[in-house]
Amino acid sequence: MRFVQNGVSEVVVTTDGPGGGNAAPMGLIERDGAFLLRVFEGSTRRNLKRTGEGVLNVTRDPVTIAVASLGEGVELRERPTRLASAEWYAPFEVLDQRDSSVDDELGESELTVFTVEIGEAFEGSGEPVTLSRGACAAISAAVHASRAAVAEERGLDEKAAELRRRLELEASRVERLGGDRAREAVEIIREALR
Repeated sequence: MRFVQNGVSEVVVTTDGPGGGNAAPMGLIERDGAFLLRVFEGSTRRNLKRTGEGVLNVTRDPVTIAVASLGEGVELRERPTRLASAEWYAPFEVLDQRDSSVDDELGESELTVFTVEIGEAFEGSGEPVTLSRGACAAISAAVHASRAAVAEERGLDEKAAELRRRLELEASRVERLGGDRAREAVEIIREALR
């Protein structure tokens, strides 16, 4: 199985938690043959620290990624916990974890870098298929939306406004480059932030 050499592939990580399954979009980093996940504060991080395992889900569906980024309920299957709509998935085990922090536009945040070993791929198997530019713009809009929500929670109104502007820039790209599902993802994001 190959991901982008020395790059980042967008995946949805599913984990098991005390209250059930959890799904969170994030970048899977491949660096010199090692696979890394940089996971910020939240249930995915807690679950990975507790269980040491999860599932990488590949989907080209921007709506699934948008809904997962907003913490909404996405349909999951069990054994292993994974996206019902995943085109491809593979379980992984945590080999190593390093706690760290980052100080960025949202202030200081805790994170853990997990080195993972990816198991056998299921469903579509073969190589995961990349997303269209419109779908990628919808994903970027979802990232800006989730960060804007954090900025608002922290009272960082200027930063939230800037992130909302970035969201709208990506939304304009979706209008030019995206299909129906990418446009639907942007509408879901906009509705959630109203």
